[in-house]
Amino acid sequence: MGSAGHPHAHLQRALERGLKMPALAAAAQLSGTVPTEEALLLCLLLLDDPRFSKAAAKWHARFVIERRLALAESQMLLGLLHGLTGEGRHGTAVALAAVVARYGMKMAAAKLEQLAVGRWPYQAPAAA
Repeated sequence: MGSAGHPHAHLQRALERGLKMPALAAAAQLSGTVPTEEALLLCLLLLDDPRFSKAAAKWHARFVIERRLALAESQMLLGLLHGLTGEGRHGTAVALAAVVARYGMKMAAAKLEQLAVGRWPYQAPAAA
């Protein structure tokens, strides 16, 4: 199977375009764990979905363990994730982008910056 047909390639394309359902379907087809950065992007695609809270908590726990974060940084990160669901979503996305960029998550940082200005994820045009 070429890279164009590989589930991870499908996942990356769907995440790049901000397509929730194709990204979730591609992630489900992966053998093994979704890489941490892509897992964050999947969480972000669930922002307006009831599944966001549990997905964000799971991602947070994984990130804290993998990166061995101290309590204060863990709390700050969890607060930012929670802040994405509120009125200050755009400013919170910029702050979270800076945090994940410090950990080398360039694609996630870029998508959070796009989220902050309403350019990601894809929003289907409203029906007329």
